[in-house]
Amino acid sequence: MKRVLLVIAWVAGALAPLALTATPAGATPAAGCPTLNGSAFDGSSTGDSLFPLDFNAGERIMFTAANPASGTPTAVNLRIGGNLVDTATFPGTVSFTAPADLSGIGVSWDLAPAGATATWTVSCSPAPAQSSGCAFLNGPTLDGHYGSGGPTSQFFNAGDRITFHGTPPFDTSTPTGLELRINASATDASPFPGTVSFTFPVSATASVFWGTTPAGNVNWTVTCTPRQASEGCADMQSPTLDTSLQAEGLTQPKHFFAGEQLSISAAAPTTGAPTSITLTVNGSTGNTLNSRAFPGTLQFTFSADTATTLVLWTVGTGNTATWTVDCTPAPVDSTAPTCTGLAPRRAPGTLSNHDEQDVRVQDGGSGTLKVENIVITNGTFLVAQFTAGQRAPFLLTAVKTTQGMPTRWSFDVFDEVGNFRHCT
Repeated sequence: MKRVLLVIAWVAGALAPLALTATPAGATPAAGCPTLNGSAFDGSSTGDSLFPLDFNAGERIMFTAANPASGTPTAVNLRIGGNLVDTATFPGTVSFTAPADLSGIGVSWDLAPAGATATWTVSCSPAPAQSSGCAFLNGPTLDGHYGSGGPTSQFFNAGDRITFHGTPPFDTSTPTGLELRINASATDASPFPGTVSFTFPVSATASVFWGTTPAGNVNWTVTCTPRQASEGCADMQSPTLDTSLQAEGLTQPKHFFAGEQLSISAAAPTTGAPTSITLTVNGSTGNTLNSRAFPGTLQFTFSADTATTLVLWTVGTGNTATWTVDCTPAPVDSTAPTCTGLAPRRAPGTLSNHDEQDVRVQDGGSGTLKVENIVITNGTFLVAQFTAGQRAPFLLTAVKTTQGMPTRWSFDVFDEVGNFRHCT
């Protein structure tokens, strides 16, 4: 499926086209996601339009047009505020992710040629939880007039997209370009005024720097759009893969995120005499090859973020089956780490000959990232060695300094996606 993506520059000046859909007096914008998730827009039509709607940053709207159809549609279009933001060949899916909170905008979807009809499926996915890096970049302090930002070390989820817009006015010099560096390596550059951006292919703690060349103060607008489904998972959700064939798959390498689950079902009607279905991820040699009896369903869950992945499924040479293909995005980790104080050990029966207490720390979701802000009175803390992203528990040990006097402690523990707990 060939897709054409048109990028909207979400700087103050570039938002002007959206003013065409400013909320008129007396009109109350509807909550975009609940409105689009209603069943009113699923079914046969030429498309539809809604105005005014509100969306939260990170919410993703999707419009799928499929058969049965009439009028021989060739393309699927999506417009936001009158601007064409996505188009796909029919049958296909168009989508848009709100890069910031949007209020009172118009959303319309249609087919080419005009007057053609198709069977639509319309949905809106809520914004995922932000990584700590996204939360930092989306804070209010980074939008302003200055020369450069960072380097700042932050944790980002795979799929997080960071964007830096540099616009006039400027002072102290005449900038001609913008630059973005990740871990001190140049990753993007643009003439000034303009935009530099980067999408993290895997989860990582990274140093981020943005600035002008030559150095000069400009107006910066900084955003981070949290991860949605990977490009591979989004492609697997396309209705074009639900069809009757011998074999099908993603013939171009795609990214997938840890925790995403593929589901491939094969059933009647068929041709030939299929007896088994096979799902192959990245080839059959030394990789994943799953088979089961026909009819049936095969599932595969990615254990880690992948950079290039091929996915193929088949019912064997000379046979065809009716396929139903889907990908479920990874669940969002919104649970903070835990910390549990264990029973104290009393001197003199301890290694230190002082009272001791272990505190067990664990994050079974995205894994523990760091322990910070350790405060202890009348004691010292020993932190067991652990690896960032570790899901297994580890211990912190408080050791009393002066016997007979109270000891109090506290610390903060963070997981890989920014959830944290204050432990006392």
